[in-house]
Amino acid sequence: NGRNIFYKMLRPELVACYSDPLCSDAFSGWLKNDPQIREHHAEVNAATERLVKNIIPKFVEKLKKIAILDKKRYHSYYLLHCPDCREADQETQGQSSENVKKDDVPPLGFAESSQMTVRMLAKQLASIRHLMHTYGINYRWLGLIRALLCETQHSNICIWKYAALLYTEMTARVCKNIIRALLREKMKELKVPSTE
Repeated sequence: NGRNIFYKMLRPELVACYSDPLCSDAFSGWLKNDPQIREHHAEVNAATERLVKNIIPKFVEKLKKIAILDKKRYHSYYLLHCPDCREADQETQGQSSENVKKDDVPPLGFAESSQMTVRMLAKQLASIRHLMHTYGINYRWLGLIRALLCETQHSNICIWKYAALLYTEMTARVCKNIIRALLREKMKELKVPSTE
């Protein structure tokens, strides 16, 4: 799709980090006669490479630190919902995971400090999205972020909840795009003028 240069752009927070401005017309037809076309393309490619190889991995490391604090704060929530956390907890207490019944797992309000509501999860997801933008990362990189996060060994950090939150956001965005495409097709069929 030749139009993707108009919406697959670098975030302003990322572009602002560069002392020399990046060419906003890079990869467009408007530069075909520009003598510096190769330099402009190379600068934008370098910025994208920096985003993928440096900034996104740093963001994932930040997310891991947040996950560590989150598990400490909502420990019983993790015990209830993450089988790996439950198994690790039982092993540290000397119990075999085969001998523990579902009834032995603490309920979701087990400790006052561990209660987790849908509203709290939504706020955490919103703070992740805000943090992504702070780092200069667009939402289209959610798949890469989740893939890097899921490479984490559970023995070190439980990323279960954050991987699920990212997957939820990705799924919602795919559904939104499908619905928009269906609506555009319907508008064409009905010959109604588009606002695009």
